[in-house]
Amino acid sequence: PFQYTRRDTAALASIGGKQVPAVIADFARSPATAAGDLKAIGYRYDPVIDKWNISDGAADFICTGNTLLDFSLPGTLQAICHYKTWLSATDKQKYHPFLEADEYERLGINDSDLSGASMVFVGLDVNDEALAEKLLDFLGKGDGAPFGGRVVLCLRSSYYHLMASIRRFIIALMHRGIRIPVILVIESSDGSIDEQLIHFSANAGALLLDGMGDGIWLKNDPALLNTSRVSGRTYLEAKNNAQFINNTSFSILQATRTRISKTEYISCPSCGRTLFDLQETTAKIRAVTHHLKGVKIAIMGCIVNGPGEMADADFGYVGSGPGKITLYKGKEIVKRAVNSDIAVEELINLLRENGAWVDPEP
Repeated sequence: PFQYTRRDTAALASIGGKQVPAVIADFARSPATAAGDLKAIGYRYDPVIDKWNISDGAADFICTGNTLLDFSLPGTLQAICHYKTWLSATDKQKYHPFLEADEYERLGINDSDLSGASMVFVGLDVNDEALAEKLLDFLGKGDGAPFGGRVVLCLRSSYYHLMASIRRFIIALMHRGIRIPVILVIESSDGSIDEQLIHFSANAGALLLDGMGDGIWLKNDPALLNTSRVSGRTYLEAKNNAQFINNTSFSILQATRTRISKTEYISCPSCGRTLFDLQETTAKIRAVTHHLKGVKIAIMGCIVNGPGEMADADFGYVGSGPGKITLYKGKEIVKRAVNSDIAVEELINLLRENGAWVDPEP
């Protein structure tokens, strides 16, 4: 319990094994109708050159529910749809079937019915203990032999303490030696964005920190979402909901160190010793460095506790006196008493000198 160990799972096409956790964008309730809708999940189409621009925070899968998209998907994006919808899909390598755990029995599904699928996504409410036990027995026959070893489990729980409920089932998989990849499905039915952020991160984050989870699938109902201010921006119901869900997924993976996709900022909480406007300065630094994937930048209000709190950072921006900034590389001081008016530019120069800077895309 004192060190991180990721659960050992079989590697499928893009899920499991040593691959980074996958991100699934849920469009089942509000289907994507045009290529432009994918911008919210990291894909921007340029019709002039007929090319997709893909960001580091681009989802790996899109759930389309009971519909098939009438436009072509980017090469790196795959779709998940309900089994009956998948049957009518022409590109069965791009689309993957989803079915609930009890459907394979109810519908009489067998391997031959899924012969064109490279992955089969199976959903389960682990709080249904009888069905969960039945599925464990079914999947335990030859390490996921059902459906040719192509199963990806999508685990959710209706139990009020859903994190512990899902963890219990994953531990049962481990005890039985079942190495099937697991997607963590966390759904929030109501509440403000702040409340949903807590719900998503507390449940998915705790499981990922325990080494459990080969992917993350966050769900909510855009129609029930209350407006709230997060990071200085206002997200309004369904309009930006897909973007909110996608950003939250990648933020949880970044915070748990399971998938690095963006710049990381470490900041002190601010106190009476803070020597500059911390929020304004952080926003200014973020505006010019947010494209530096994997770089950790600390913004600390004073020289007293700042160096200790930012020990994990690659670069540091620390207040050292009225209007003065000290810049760090790791734990070493590089520039002292820099005028705050030019300190952000000097930080960029420091990043350049150490090979950590790349010019942002236009």
